[in-house]
Amino acid sequence: MNSTILLLLSAGLAIAAERGEEIRLWPSAAPGSEGVTAAEVSKPSVNSKYGKLPGNFTVTHYPSIYVFLPAKEKATGAAMIVAPGGGHNQLVMEKEGWEFADWLNDRGIAAFVLKYRLARTAGSKYTLPMKCTPTPREVSAWSAAAPKSGESTRRESALLASRQAEKSAA
Repeated sequence: MNSTILLLLSAGLAIAAERGEEIRLWPSAAPGSEGVTAAEVSKPSVNSKYGKLPGNFTVTHYPSIYVFLPAKEKATGAAMIVAPGGGHNQLVMEKEGWEFADWLNDRGIAAFVLKYRLARTAGSKYTLPMKCTPTPREVSAWSAAAPKSGESTRRESALLASRQAEKSAA
């Protein structure tokens, strides 16, 4: 099952042509989200540069990554996972996700912006640290997909702009 999901993610990244394309980390419900039918809640980006992308999320149920690849002529082979902050009651995607991804891309670094579930929103059933922090699954999915997108897995890193950084780094 895990290898099938990684294969699907790899294939998705290999054909990801649109900047900021969202790729879910689970094809259906993520563990702990089974039976959840509530919609995710977001606000649009303020900056027209990110017009199709959400500016922030206040309710999330479907962990995913958004792919930002640098121009081929700038690509260095390095890649980074970006985990936007927001105190687990929101995800500040525009300021701590898309803008970080642009900065990295300008320097030839591929960016994978992580959308994770929130534990401190009203009515959230998710808890810390197990169900909300980035897991080895996210890193494995990215590592498996990176060669397909032309990125080297030997130059991986993570930029964590959230309180969850202390949990993820452990």
